[in-house]
Amino acid sequence: MSGSPMKLPHLTQSNDIKAGILVGAQHNANSIEQTTVRQCFTISPLHQMINKYDRIIYLDMDGPLADFVNTALFRFVNSEAVVAHMISTWPAGSGLDGLYAMLGITQDEFWNEINQGGIDLWRNLLKHLWADELISLAEHFGDVLILSSPARGGNSASGKLLWLADKLPSYSRRFILTPKKFKHLLARPNDILIDDDPKTCGKWRDKGGAAILFPCAWNGHPDWLDPMVAVRRVLQKLPS
Repeated sequence: MSGSPMKLPHLTQSNDIKAGILVGAQHNANSIEQTTVRQCFTISPLHQMINKYDRIIYLDMDGPLADFVNTALFRFVNSEAVVAHMISTWPAGSGLDGLYAMLGITQDEFWNEINQGGIDLWRNLLKHLWADELISLAEHFGDVLILSSPARGGNSASGKLLWLADKLPSYSRRFILTPKKFKHLLARPNDILIDDDPKTCGKWRDKGGAAILFPCAWNGHPDWLDPMVAVRRVLQKLPS
């Protein structure tokens, strides 16, 4: 990035989770508006922004766009071969619980180590090789917004916004951050969520939206070695 570094307000975990932050896509990373999920649909700019689009394609960040898993594993394992083996032998459908088991640590121990990485850990996540293709494909079928959840710890929300500013600057003002358990509240019948979490996709469908489970080793999708195959297959059935 050129120029002076972007400064962000520090979003603590207690604020992230307990308040149920929804960061409006109409605001940039320097001016974050925080609101509870209960309030989000009564705030005029966000309400109008969402409802002016016929179809929104919501893209999850971690998994579909950003490579959190490799970064996380290298906090514990200093071997590319071992990391690759762990990903390839991930117990299908086990999610992060499978990761904790493979590392032989508890959930708290895992997130304590991740939090030691600070904001830079999240800001410096690698962008997946297919990320630009995924966004371009999604843009062909609707208006795209990034929909992500703050992780455990006080650094992920700020780090994710900086990641967008660095890696996907055209989307640095087109994002929503909300705890995972609230994502489905945004679902509308014509909207599509692309997310790597099966439970989130299921809740989205229950609310009347369409969801594409993004293939990853941890969710057991058979196309995880070439995830764009599954995404193309589903999206190309839709009218553009």
